Amino acid sequence: MRFLNVGNLTKNPKLALVLLGESGSGKSASGNTILGQNMFTSKASSAPVTTECQVAEKAVCGTQVTVIDRPDLSDEDLQQADEHVKKCRDLCRGGLCVYLLVIQIGRFTEGERDILEMLEKTLQTRIRDRAIILFTFASGKEMQVSFLP
Repeated sequence: MRFLNVGNLTKNPKLALVLLGESGSGKSASGNTILGQNMFTSKASSAPVTTECQVAEKAVCGTQVTVIDRPDLSDEDLQQADEHVKKCRDLCRGGLCVYLLVIQIGRFTEGERDILEMLEKTLQTRIRDRAIILFTFASGKEMQVSFLP
C-alpha cells in the first residue's frame, strides 16, 4: 500500500482531482463539496447529468485545486471516452494529479471495480498509485447544501 505524500503540495501548490465513478454515485456533488461551492450541476436523475468533461478551479487552503468532473465511462462510446481521458491527462500536467473513485455506499458494481483498469489501459500508466476511493451516501434525494463564505 502506498500513501499520498501531502508534502508534495508544498513543493507544487497545484492539485488536480479527477472524479471517476458511475452515474449517480455523487461525483458532481463531491466536486462541489471539495471546492466549497456549487460549481457542477448535481441532481437526482434517471439519466446521466454530466455528459461532458467539466472543470472548475479554486484556491483551497493555499493550494490551487482543479476538479475535473467527467461522465461515467460506461455512458460513453470509445472515441468520446478516449477524448475525455486525453483532456483529463492534459489538465493534470504541471501539478499533482489524484484520481478519486467515487462509490455510493451499498452499490459497488463490476463497472466500478473495472474503471481503474480501463483507465490504466487508456493512459498507459498505473494510476492506482494515485487513486483514492471516496464513499458517498448518494440517496437519490435532492439536498440543499450551503457553503460557508
